[in-house]
Amino acid sequence: MSDLCPLTDDLITEILIRLPVRSQLRSAAVCKLWYEIIKSSYFTNSHFRHESNENRLLVYRCHFMPTKKPANHDDNTFAIFQDDSLNSYDTPGQCHVPHVVWSLTGPCKGVFCVRSVNSQVALWNIATRRIRPLPDTNPRFFQRIEVGFGADPVTDEFKVVLIHCHDPYDLPMFAVYTSRADSWRCFRDETALGRDDGIRQARHGSTFLKGSYYWYKSNLYTGKRAVLAMDMHSEDFEEIEVPESVRMGVIDLHLWNDEYLGLSSCSNGDEEDSFVEIWVMKEKGVWTKMSSLSLDSRLQNVLGFWKGSGFFASLGWELVLCDMDSHAAIRNLEIPKKGGGYDLLWPFSYKESLFSVSEGYDGFEDYDIQSAESHSFFVKKPRYLYE
Repeated sequence: MSDLCPLTDDLITEILIRLPVRSQLRSAAVCKLWYEIIKSSYFTNSHFRHESNENRLLVYRCHFMPTKKPANHDDNTFAIFQDDSLNSYDTPGQCHVPHVVWSLTGPCKGVFCVRSVNSQVALWNIATRRIRPLPDTNPRFFQRIEVGFGADPVTDEFKVVLIHCHDPYDLPMFAVYTSRADSWRCFRDETALGRDDGIRQARHGSTFLKGSYYWYKSNLYTGKRAVLAMDMHSEDFEEIEVPESVRMGVIDLHLWNDEYLGLSSCSNGDEEDSFVEIWVMKEKGVWTKMSSLSLDSRLQNVLGFWKGSGFFASLGWELVLCDMDSHAAIRNLEIPKKGGGYDLLWPFSYKESLFSVSEGYDGFEDYDIQSAESHSFFVKKPRYLYE
């Protein structure tokens, strides 16, 4: 190899690290040296943090039909915008999603946690196309659950959190999946979540930040509003109060430029009563109101923040980019609709990665997203439904 390519290993690494993941995977087949470089944990981590691998807007188009139809890999797709101008996007073939995938949480290190209509849960790296099915858990988590997904800041393994809190006669239940053990731990914690508490995950995107995951929490009787934080290493909980001055509307959590936890409150009533409030927590328990806007009353929800002062909102079935400073809707992203039914558009801040959904875990299987094994996993019913 040295005769054919007199480049040093460091220089080869610097060249390969700037390529998109799809090209890196192809390059790994060129020779043994390139394979060892690309498959190393150093390369994986360095590529993810490299300045050439910037956050891009990824929009998940979830297509619904008014009547049932067979699962189809072409129904749901991702649009990945090429740069911050948001003028053009790609719809890579590896980004077609089975029709039965119901929700996505993440990303964390370029990996999503996906859940099907039958409550099957899996980890999916879009860039590498690999998907790892997770084992079934307690029957309570079959439906009406909230999800959290992140990584242990000490061991670096993935963790999935499911919360069932819709039983008025019982305490909420938690289930935590640890990827290296490939198992679930189910428990209750009345100090974190009581019988009268409601909890909701971020509707779109991730609220995993600096080793903790965050959910919005409210008491059904007292009306107390708070954020519930879970340390993804110790699995301890902490409650953070929400300012009483936050106006009552549709409240959701987001990440602010991937640095701070953000909160939005949106109301789309009459023209005079329509508002959007945006708050940011730059220190634990210290909230700052970033903006209070009066926008088009047709805006339904804040779907996430974008670089600078931008945020995404839904306008009917459209995805609109708005600006806090100008108090205006800047543009419609104009993602073409699929014929028949209707589409929901969910924005994510996304970076490609080479992180494996099964790396280092002997005996654990992962599959291509469009393989027969992947399809069978998503359409099957959980084992406990037959018991």
